[in-house]
Amino acid sequence: MTTPSAEALRRFKRVDLEEILEDAQQRLSQTPEETLQQWRDNIFRETKGYSDLAVLKTSLESSVSLVSDFLKTQKEYLASHQDSDFTEQEIQNDNEYVDRQSLYIAFLIDEIEKFPPMPVLPPPEPLIKVCGVVEEVEFIKARAWFDAQAYMTTDDLQAFKAQLDNKGMVGTMLTNSFSGSSVSSYGSSDKVNCLYTKGKINGKTFSGWFGMTDIRPGDSVEMAAMPDGDNYLVYAIINITRGTISLTPKCYKGRLSNSFHLVSLFTFAMVLVPFLYPFFAAHAFLSTLCIYIATSLFLSIAIYRRGQSEEGNQYKLYGRIADALGFPGGERFDLLSHAGKIIKKKKDAGEIRPRKEGEIPVPQGGSDGYVYEFFYFYESRVVPKEAE
Repeated sequence: MTTPSAEALRRFKRVDLEEILEDAQQRLSQTPEETLQQWRDNIFRETKGYSDLAVLKTSLESSVSLVSDFLKTQKEYLASHQDSDFTEQEIQNDNEYVDRQSLYIAFLIDEIEKFPPMPVLPPPEPLIKVCGVVEEVEFIKARAWFDAQAYMTTDDLQAFKAQLDNKGMVGTMLTNSFSGSSVSSYGSSDKVNCLYTKGKINGKTFSGWFGMTDIRPGDSVEMAAMPDGDNYLVYAIINITRGTISLTPKCYKGRLSNSFHLVSLFTFAMVLVPFLYPFFAAHAFLSTLCIYIATSLFLSIAIYRRGQSEEGNQYKLYGRIADALGFPGGERFDLLSHAGKIIKKKKDAGEIRPRKEGEIPVPQGGSDGYVYEFFYFYESRVVPKEAE
């Protein structure tokens, strides 16, 4: 029987996970990029290639648990045997397994560390307009949360938790921690596929979360941004060169576009038909009319309050963006209608075609298109001096 080398035997006796991971982190830098990309493709197949922090953490926890259990068994096995009891093949198989699993753990840790910082919502400082030419830019395909909970401050969250506790739902809806005004990595399940965008403009770095964006180096842009030291946190970008605008996901309309009178009109129309039959059947005009009005008002108030509580901060952010970028009419500016008119003209002219992988994107029409990418056509009225 071949005697295993001293180095192979030493590695066979490793049971300290931290020591093993230190070695794995050194080997990670020597791992071919093709291997790392294959692991990414396998992990994010269900998310269509978008990095998901929750998926990464779940994979990490599972892998660490698997290796930890193996090392615990290994420690017990070593304590009950002599070195002469181990075969070379056994040692080789064991070392290969630990090296493979620990390298994968090191890869997951590296991917988590490289994951972009979560959106800062709402921006704690005023937004300003930044005009200039994009000097450099890069994109990371990642998923993040932009629902109502993502906009909560600590006080807001505590009040919300207390409200849910009264309904017995806190265990199922808010079992995760929040910090400040940004959602934790285990926020709600309503995640959005995004392009985390970072680059440089006017000599300063900028970053922001967008459903889709088409900015490239050399493009003239206007940004609704919050100064963050020597950097900018960006919440909207008008690409003057290409005539598009990219927005923070789920933020594409102002509060007035969902005002109470519009909700009321919709609700009154929605419940009208069910009340027509009893009216004609019993000719009870006055009583039917009273019930109809009361029901419609009740539903209108309920729908309006629900919308305000769930999406109020998104409306406010849109209003702040509109003010910073000078939208005509401010938060009353109907971006969807404006973009729809432009995209119709382009479709009629044959300028819109399905997007291909790797191409500079253009807003796509339809219910699955620009509405959910938060990426629209937009005709800017003011061209910054840098673009002239």
